[in-house]
Amino acid sequence: MIWTFGFGWIGFPLVDAANSSRALMLRAGSTIGPKAELGLVAWREQNLLQADRAVSEFGFSRPTAEQLARGIDWLARAPAQRWLLADADAIGDCVAATSWTEVGHANRRHWVLFRLGDVAAACRR
Repeated sequence: MIWTFGFGWIGFPLVDAANSSRALMLRAGSTIGPKAELGLVAWREQNLLQADRAVSEFGFSRPTAEQLARGIDWLARAPAQRWLLADADAIGDCVAATSWTEVGHANRRHWVLFRLGDVAAACRR
């Protein structure tokens, strides 16, 4: 009984932060600042639910390449205030690893932030 109670109050929040997107989304929000806009590419439901602000998304069930292209178009419309959060595997050669901002790992994915200036010219329309 004490074990169950202790895990519920102490252990579960620690495990939850490691297995969910809560800590990741808090890091993303603090990295981009309170006034920036955030878009999601190749996202999980938890990213959307645990975001600290309204986010733009580019079609949950759309192919990742299409989400990325739409996200880059979205960045281009307000490059000074917009960031994309994406699974690093989803961005291919469009953003060099030296350009993105590491956010962390959640849901067995490696998440990164980037802006329009980080996107290779070949990936812009």
